[in-house]
Amino acid sequence: RPRKGSSGARVRDQLLALSTQLTDAIRIAVSVGSSHVVHEASHMLALVRAMLTAFGFAQLSGVERIVDDCRNVTVAREVVDARRRRDREPVALGVWPEDVVRQDSGSPGSKVNSPTASPVLRARGAPVLGDLTLDTDDLEADSGEEFQRAVDGDHVVRMWETEPTDSFSSELPPSWIVCGLSIDQARNMLIVTRYARDHEPLTLCLPMRHVCACEHVSIDTCESRSVFDDAHNKLRAIICESDRTMKTGGACATEREKRAWWEHRAALDKQMGVLVESVEDEWLGAFRHVLDPTANVSVPDVRELCTSVEQCMVAGLSKSFATKARTMELSPELCIAVQCVARRRSAAHAESDWLDVCALVWDVYFFQGAAPAGTDEALTEFADRLCKVMAEFVDAETEQVDGGSMHVVLVLDKHTQQIPWESLPTLRKYPASRVPSLAFLRSRMASMRSHKPMSALSLNPKSLTLAANVHGDCVDGSHLFYVLNPEGDLLRTQAGFEEFVRGGPSTWHGCVGRRPTHAEVEHGLQADVFVYFGHGGAEAYVARSCVRAQKCTVALLMGCSSGRLEWAGEFDALGTATDYMVGGSMAVVGNLWDVGDKDIDRFAACVVAEWGLNEYSTGEVKIKQNVDQGRGRVSLAEAVCKARNACRMKYLTGAAPVVYGVPVYLQ
Repeated sequence: RPRKGSSGARVRDQLLALSTQLTDAIRIAVSVGSSHVVHEASHMLALVRAMLTAFGFAQLSGVERIVDDCRNVTVAREVVDARRRRDREPVALGVWPEDVVRQDSGSPGSKVNSPTASPVLRARGAPVLGDLTLDTDDLEADSGEEFQRAVDGDHVVRMWETEPTDSFSSELPPSWIVCGLSIDQARNMLIVTRYARDHEPLTLCLPMRHVCACEHVSIDTCESRSVFDDAHNKLRAIICESDRTMKTGGACATEREKRAWWEHRAALDKQMGVLVESVEDEWLGAFRHVLDPTANVSVPDVRELCTSVEQCMVAGLSKSFATKARTMELSPELCIAVQCVARRRSAAHAESDWLDVCALVWDVYFFQGAAPAGTDEALTEFADRLCKVMAEFVDAETEQVDGGSMHVVLVLDKHTQQIPWESLPTLRKYPASRVPSLAFLRSRMASMRSHKPMSALSLNPKSLTLAANVHGDCVDGSHLFYVLNPEGDLLRTQAGFEEFVRGGPSTWHGCVGRRPTHAEVEHGLQADVFVYFGHGGAEAYVARSCVRAQKCTVALLMGCSSGRLEWAGEFDALGTATDYMVGGSMAVVGNLWDVGDKDIDRFAACVVAEWGLNEYSTGEVKIKQNVDQGRGRVSLAEAVCKARNACRMKYLTGAAPVVYGVPVYLQ
């Protein structure tokens, strides 16, 4: 335990030197190096940040941005490649594009102009990667290809920002929060970052514990397996057993066999729910609140809150420790975490969460020599004392925030992509979407600002107006391309949606009961909305090159595993959803695993109704839904969130659909 003195200074200097070396290593590897090296270096950088904070030294600024933008470097490289292919720029074989390679080894934010940068950007003095600020205000809103080139290419591939980290937080809409999640398999550690409007970024390094055991499935046990591998194998085992039962359901002839089949399916669904809850309990624990978008409210005075926590801690210390403790200042984010857990003490897991957070506060003082080692008795007394102090900050009649108006953006790495975070108990009631990195999110936000303001009358009255703030993008639902049952074997699905798609306006085009031609696909993907009801993610009919070349604003892919990102060794996970995002899509809906056609049809029908797409058609969706339809238009992410409850299998089917991108509304 280093103290602030000669030894403490040496520890601080060594940690700062290590952070510089790690930053330089990331700068070199981020362009052409192994993705695994980039991930490992960013994880170690987060650990260094945590150690400096625990020892009371100055925090490293900008670490959150580096960690978040290193989560999916492969996608950034794919964007550059896609941009070059669209522009038909020649690329030498075996040589990475020069505008991806860092030419300097200085500090983050140093300016470098690439000789091969876009002529548009060079003319405006906007470097590609060295100066990591892109003045999107200097680009005209209606400049078409020029704006798309800047946003989808250069803006996405940059890895750091020259402006302070809190400038990104100030750009976020007040109803959004951004949470980054990475898994360090070697250390069994979950790295969490969080951004919210007008709040300091938060970085946590949380230990991961093994999730609950699974019943009704067979799992190959291995003592050396990491915590993530163990959880992922249990998840895949449940999914594989679900796939097996879907194939054997048609063989059930008697009522007894059918009843047993449904009971087995219900047991698997329950087991999936238990596994998802266990992930929240064992990986996030007391810090599950970081995924709650309402955690930013009900803090009238943060400094007053911090002072109350500090005084409560000092009250239980001896005179020698109390003198040292009075000179300390707790992090506002830590105090807000304490307040958030205190507000949720009525939950089943609240007591253990409360003790965990109190222990963390005690450890902050202990690491800086301002408190003795915490015993169970001392921690319990401190927890009781702090609970009474926090009572004045916890108002049971606090104004409730409309969960539908809030939105959570998840920045996930190749490991966390496999987990249905959207169905965690804390997050399930809020709309959520996934993006590859913060740079990717900023590019989409810049694109939204370039669009013309949308009338407030076309939104749910409870939602905030897009004209005044950036809360989502808007698309024209009258321009739609559909592919329904292309193989001709999903007759029930075709019967449920055929009248709906054929009853649309004359600007709706597509095919029913047959495969689309290449010309139909190429022309159809230029529409604002692409709806697919079939097997997979339409990979058999839509080529990757076509997806990346034609910017389809919104894609609803209702097939099995249409949203799953496949493992690619040391590279980041890629899939059909990635192709649409690389191509410039604002939102993509897909399934993480295989699902039953009846249940996913109910889900799709609910999404169509909640999002408001059915208002464009004179035909009806002939599928019975288990939930009441809402009134007023909502974002696509909110429609997906509400539609989960329409599924008979709340987790086997309801947890599978996810949204990639940002909130999108219909005009």
